Amino acid sequence: FIGHGGSYSGIMNTEEAFRNAFTIHGYQGIECDVKQTKDGVFVLCHDDTWKGKGPNDKTDVVYTIASTNYNDLKDVVRTESRNSGIPSQNGSVTNSPYSSKICTLERYLEICKEYGITAVIELKYSEGISASSQSRMQALMDLVEKYDLIDQTILLGSQYQCLIWARNNGYDTVTCQYLVNS
Repeated sequence: FIGHGGSYSGIMNTEEAFRNAFTIHGYQGIECDVKQTKDGVFVLCHDDTWKGKGPNDKTDVVYTIASTNYNDLKDVVRTESRNSGIPSQNGSVTNSPYSSKICTLERYLEICKEYGITAVIELKYSEGISASSQSRMQALMDLVEKYDLIDQTILLGSQYQCLIWARNNGYDTVTCQYLVNS
């Protein structure tokens, strides 16, 4: 079983959801969505924005990830209720609403390494991770190598040229899965 965005026990793509995917649900893998901040830090978020309260904010602020530096995002706390669908209907959602900070790819890889689980990295469109440019792929793969997870990583995405890049740059043991919509 692979937890999509971690698990329903926490905000999608956050450390809490990743930890709970293993400790509560026993998943063998965790999928995440990779984006990049303005200063090139790989962070995990399905969408192009992160919404929450920073240390000096009284109300939620919407931050566009690609145009915001990591230091301006790292302390923003997002709060979200997870109370729909099967987890809610069968009573397995606990501690909702959840509050979390944005998670980095590096932290996610540490968690995968700690629990011995497969890292499923969905390559979302961002600068240098796209059909037109793969210039940031080496930096991403360097992090995967840093945690010795090459053989426990699946690259997933519709950024086909990035998957080809992996094959053409010595990552032939990394499983690549191409997402299509037709």
